[in-house]
Amino acid sequence: MKLSTVGAIIQGFWYEIPKHFPFVELGEFVVMPNHIHGVLILNKNSFDENIEPIDIIDPIDPVETGHCPVSTNDASTNKPNSEKTICQKRFRNQGKNTVSSIIGSYKSICTKHIHAAFPTLNFEWQTRFWDNIIHDDEAFNTISQYIINNPLNWKDDKFFGEEMKPE
Repeated sequence: MKLSTVGAIIQGFWYEIPKHFPFVELGEFVVMPNHIHGVLILNKNSFDENIEPIDIIDPIDPVETGHCPVSTNDASTNKPNSEKTICQKRFRNQGKNTVSSIIGSYKSICTKHIHAAFPTLNFEWQTRFWDNIIHDDEAFNTISQYIINNPLNWKDDKFFGEEMKPE
């Protein structure tokens, strides 16, 4: 894949994840024209739980990622979502050092920088993300090969050939 500037931002911040979440190692990763694939290897056995990860979410300019399911009423505030502040809507008790918190931080910082660089580009992530627990070496190798080969299979994607321009 030949990366656009947006693709380069997305790729660059992916490789920053272990600096902010020290228990994460990165497996294969690829930026596609309309999606990404990546493997996060969580190694909490060697991680000191007393060390706080450095959060890459900008608290001044939060970005809604909507990647965790939430009910229409929050028991902690007893308010419908429509009455919550932006921050109350954003934080959905995803838990510290979870895949959701890692991906949420990643999507947030990418979005912030893309919107700053391209204010007229209508960039947004899909609301959620697909995750898959890799249980053994065979599955790890199969998924890694899939990611490596994904650019070669782009021509078979249903979105191949569509122009992807800013609106």
